[in-house]
Amino acid sequence: MKQVQKDENCISIMPKRIVTLPGSNPGWSNVELIKDCGLIPWLLHKNHGHDVSMVGYKREDDYPYLRKYVKGLKMEFLPDESEEARANYILENANQIDCLILRGCYTSNFVPARLYKQTNPKGRIYVGLDANSHWMDRIIWNNPNFTQFMDDCDVIATSCRAMQRHLNEKWPWIIEHIPNGYYNFGPDFSVPEFEEKENVILTVSRLGTTQKATEILMRAFAIIAGEIPSWNLKLVGNVDEKVFQNLS
Repeated sequence: MKQVQKDENCISIMPKRIVTLPGSNPGWSNVELIKDCGLIPWLLHKNHGHDVSMVGYKREDDYPYLRKYVKGLKMEFLPDESEEARANYILENANQIDCLILRGCYTSNFVPARLYKQTNPKGRIYVGLDANSHWMDRIIWNNPNFTQFMDDCDVIATSCRAMQRHLNEKWPWIIEHIPNGYYNFGPDFSVPEFEEKENVILTVSRLGTTQKATEILMRAFAIIAGEIPSWNLKLVGNVDEKVFQNLS
């Protein structure tokens, strides 16, 4: 990033234009605004004054978290869900974008990344892999299209330290470790003492999806519940009803 010397003791960073595109879905959901995919661009705005936008198809009628939590973060909505709409946006705006943030090494991100680098070679691309071992191990990493995409990215990161080690051994690119953080939007609070905590096993996720394997957690808890009667299992998140069918 360009630095401007103000005086001997103070260096400021010129505001940048930062855009983030979704991965497997054509647009963003409201809840993603306060997950890492929304928090990273928002904190770049909040802490550094950058001009940031989340760009994609409008998936929901309203985005209340935009007003309640991530004030200053912008959303730009594409006219439809097509990959052509994503490509056209990049072609029209690439020269004004200093950094393009991508979510996952999905094929839907390959063309936007290539077009961005061709149009604005000095621009930077950061991709958060959103990786899991099942997905990463199925990728044919030396496929020319995949190789071109990874070469186009300036920063490639995963949130898991073990996954970072695995991919750095397997792939020829440098994989960084950028962990998922938690941002407290509520009032300041102190961490409770151990004696104040409740006996709760908590999972917060897309409950019932294949990746989260909620049914395995529920079966495991059912097996040991009699041995730990003071403990409760709490499941928080959107629910795929098939998880309950799979338990029958």
